[in-house]
Amino acid sequence: MWDDDDYRRHGGYWAAWPANGGADGYDPATNPRYPPNMASWMIYGPFDLSDARAAEVAFWLWRQIELNYDRVFFGISPDGGTFYGRQWDGTADWQEMRFGLDSYLGDASVWVSWLFESDSTLQYEGPWVDDILIRKYVPGQVMVRGSFFYADRSNNPAPASFTKVYLYDQDPGGGDDLLDTTVTDANGFFQFSARTNWDEDDTDPDPNNRRLDLYVVWETDVNDSASARRRVTNLGDWAYKLQSEVRANVQDGTVDFLNYWLPPENNQLPAMWIFQDLRRA
Repeated sequence: MWDDDDYRRHGGYWAAWPANGGADGYDPATNPRYPPNMASWMIYGPFDLSDARAAEVAFWLWRQIELNYDRVFFGISPDGGTFYGRQWDGTADWQEMRFGLDSYLGDASVWVSWLFESDSTLQYEGPWVDDILIRKYVPGQVMVRGSFFYADRSNNPAPASFTKVYLYDQDPGGGDDLLDTTVTDANGFFQFSARTNWDEDDTDPDPNNRRLDLYVVWETDVNDSASARRRVTNLGDWAYKLQSEVRANVQDGTVDFLNYWLPPENNQLPAMWIFQDLRRA
């Protein structure tokens, strides 16, 4: 029995009213009261959240409903049969209602519904629903690549060949996530496999602020083969490392960490010399 009508609206030209549809529908312009003993559903679905990392439904609600006896209900369902949500009665001007869909992320079949029920006693204008919005955030892909050089013994740039590279996602308060490892090629170039640009540990309610916060670490420790390991450490048995800056909330696509290098004045430079000598030896 729900249908759209221009009698009362929040935006645009139409809003949904629960007694306007069907052969016996009411015209709110001539009879702005819902009938007794109603049980009128408006259901939408299924829609797909299998690829979403955030989702919500929002709508505007106006109501004039008999208190304690009649009600309008909004629900969400994983099967189109059983709905879970909230109900309202009484009188209120237009209000925006928002509901997160976090419990349904990953579900390929989700439904939403509005139900209006009345008893046999008093009838009023009822509920109006307008400007319904269902939206989801599907993160894109990000691919990280770069190159690393060092100053050789003649202070000329040389590629940091076959050096181990780590890709991290920075988390607030520490405990950064190691996302991937690789090794530079003979030209000092490296590239990581593409990955979903989504930070699972971030709690920002805005999904646009939950992209990865990336940085790269180069280390003088690598397995050259299944049986050979090349490693240069300090007296504490820690391999030497160099870290890039952090790129916060990176955009989808390609993120470049190009032309990083160990300059002549860096105190870790001799470790890289030895590390490269071992490879040549």
